[in-house]
Amino acid sequence: MLIIDALARLLIATADAVAVRSRVPNPMHLSRVVLAELADKGGADFYEAVQWQARGAGFTWPDSD
Repeated sequence: MLIIDALARLLIATADAVAVRSRVPNPMHLSRVVLAELADKGGADFYEAVQWQARGAGFTWPDSD
């Protein structure tokens, strides 16, 4: 299992590094955005900031009605 865990970490890190340089939406980047926004804001401000950054990163984000 240690080899599989190490390989999984390597694949995720490699995929993140490659996606940063492409126009493909990068889920790792979005995770970093969410964590940063959680640290800085809360409530509606948090939702709007994450929604804006998710769309900017190429992800579809549901509208709040």
